[in-house]
Amino acid sequence: MTVQVVSATDYDVVNLHHLEENVKNKKVLLENHPILKAFLAGSFSGTFSTILFQPLDLVKTRLQNTTSTVIR
Repeated sequence: MTVQVVSATDYDVVNLHHLEENVKNKKVLLENHPILKAFLAGSFSGTFSTILFQPLDLVKTRLQNTTSTVIR
């Protein structure tokens, strides 16, 4: 049985290579499937606009529906 000594730099190079391959594969996937790209962009847009603007819309609605009492 032989033991192979792997330094941290070898491990980092292997991880970097896998990361580059994953990024390249994802870019190819999105470039070859424009419908998937449009679906993901729309999903992210809808999600983030709901998260960001729903609290502001709630405050606006509550301000518009406040009833003021006039003391005469």
